[in-house]
Amino acid sequence: MKIKVCGITREEDIAELLLAGVDFIGFNFIKSSPRYIDINWAVKIISKYNIQKKAVPLCEISDLKTVHHKLKNLDLPFYQIYKVHDSVNQIEKFNLNYFLPTSATKLKQNIDNNLFIDNKDKYLLDNFDHGLGGSGIKFNWNDLANIKLDNCMIAGGIEIKDLNGLKKMGCWGVDLNSKLEDSPGIKNHKLLKELGDFIKNG
Repeated sequence: MKIKVCGITREEDIAELLLAGVDFIGFNFIKSSPRYIDINWAVKIISKYNIQKKAVPLCEISDLKTVHHKLKNLDLPFYQIYKVHDSVNQIEKFNLNYFLPTSATKLKQNIDNNLFIDNKDKYLLDNFDHGLGGSGIKFNWNDLANIKLDNCMIAGGIEIKDLNGLKKMGCWGVDLNSKLEDSPGIKNHKLLKELGDFIKNG
C-alpha cells in the first residue's frame, strides 16, 4: 500500500518523511488552503532533496497550466487536481498522471456505477461534504464494500492506527495529513516516526 503525506510547509518535515520512507509527499498550491506554499520554494526543496519521484503538486484545474509550466522539468509522477468535473478537456492535453479527488458522497448515492475507470490515473476518495476536501473528517468506509480499490487512494482524517485496516481493504494507497499535525502544515515528528515504524514493519 502506498503512503502519501500531504500539506508540507517546512523543510525539516521533508527530512523526517524521507527517514520514514513514505512513497509520496504533497505540496499544496491552492491559495485558499492553510497549507498553501510558494511554488518556487517547492521547486528548490524538491531539487535539493532529489524527491522528484515522490513529489505531488496539488492545484485547482484552473491553475494546472501555470503549475505544470513551473514544474515540468522535474518530471513528477502525479499531479493532484481539484474541480476536475468542470474542465476535463484541459487535463488531457498535458499527458500527465493524476490523483483525481472523488467524493465519498458519490459512493453513498451510487450515482455512477462506473466511477473507477481502469487507467493510469488514481482516484483519491475523500469526504467532500464540507467543501474542497482536506477536512480531516473520515467518511464511512463501509461504503467501499464490494468496490475494487486497487486504483484508489483513501483520504480524510486517516490516523496511523487506521492503516492496517485500510491495507486489508486492498486500497492502492492512503493520503495522510491533518492527523499527523500539531497545526495546519506543522507535522508532528513523533507521529512521523510512528508512521516510519508502520512502513518498515508493514
